[in-house]
Amino acid sequence: MLELSSLGAQVMHSRSVELAQKFNIPIYVGLSCSDIKGTYIREVENMETKPVTGLAVSDEDVSITLLDIEYDICVLSSIFESIALRNINVDMISQTAPQNGSVNISFTIPKADLNECLKVIRLYTFKKPLIDENITKFSIVGIGMKNTSGVAARLFKVFKENNIQVKMITTSEIRITCTINREDKLKAVELVAKEFNL
Repeated sequence: MLELSSLGAQVMHSRSVELAQKFNIPIYVGLSCSDIKGTYIREVENMETKPVTGLAVSDEDVSITLLDIEYDICVLSSIFESIALRNINVDMISQTAPQNGSVNISFTIPKADLNECLKVIRLYTFKKPLIDENITKFSIVGIGMKNTSGVAARLFKVFKENNIQVKMITTSEIRITCTINREDKLKAVELVAKEFNL
């Protein structure tokens, strides 16, 4: 759901929108250092019948791809435990199918933690990781996704018809999140909002 107010167009973090929808909690968006009236985002009648009710974008992350990591849950666990011990928040994670005993693993972290994360990664691989800072996390959310088929198909059709490449994808029961090139962000917001009548 996109709403305009005196603050202008507001973009919410996908997790905040997801939790607000799941537990029916209104969100107030306002400026902490101003008397300008903010915006309330809340549930509307029959929202659950609408598959997608909101979208969110973020440019604050970077993706890291580790190449040819040993296909062993102990190795995978050690990598992410070491990252967690540095207080680095990992969000999206994807892994390729194992080939010849190894996998590629991609994940996103906040850009501010990149150098600290690379120190951890060097302990587990001699191969230079692939770093992609040109990403926008793009999410659509909606409780109605639980009972509606074809939402992902519609999203990716919009991307296909407008040459918007998808780099990573994760899903939950009421959310689809993917990473796209940052230069496609505004185009994606406009097109997806139109497709799902947001």
